Amino acid sequence: FHIFYKENGILYNFSTPKTPQQNVVAERKNRSLHEMARTMLNDNYTPKHFGVEAVSTVCYLRNKFYIRPILKKIPYEIWKGPKPNIAYFHPFGCQCFILNTKHHLGKFDSKCDNGRLLGYSQTSKAYRVYNFRTLAMEEAIQIRFNDTKPDTKISELDESIADLRLGDGIGPSTSTYQPIEVDVSNQALDHPQEKENQLDESSERII
Repeated sequence: FHIFYKENGILYNFSTPKTPQQNVVAERKNRSLHEMARTMLNDNYTPKHFGVEAVSTVCYLRNKFYIRPILKKIPYEIWKGPKPNIAYFHPFGCQCFILNTKHHLGKFDSKCDNGRLLGYSQTSKAYRVYNFRTLAMEEAIQIRFNDTKPDTKISELDESIADLRLGDGIGPSTSTYQPIEVDVSNQALDHPQEKENQLDESSERII
């Protein structure tokens, strides 16, 4: 590399430690990735566990639609030649319905699983989705999407389901159920005979 730098007149210098502002281009791109990933996660109320998938999706999208100011072309067009097809794009984190072709189904079992779109495959024309029935990431192509913005209540339910397998990878160790002890020794019974006795006692006191 030193010979290559010398032949091309490139000056090779190190930056000062703990000064990321000196590496302007790389830090700006890194910040753009994080800002776009944060926006996509918050837009559809997607749990923060999927932050890695969001950053990966941002990188994939930037290569497909990010326009360069000087060349007025996107990176994919510069590398491949023709413009890419972006008709298959859908909102990150939107609800999707995955056709179940991997597991045996009963006579009246549902043929589709509920999931969420979390990106695009790097090796094939498939989508990366999170299946809420299997609680796992998978790649599939036979999917129907609901591009409308999900409700917050649905998102909270999805996040509670995702918390079972994501994060530390360990589910809750103790049960949150605690029996409630009720003292019924001094409570009145609803039996008719008991009510009659109470009425007799009250009438005797009045007399």
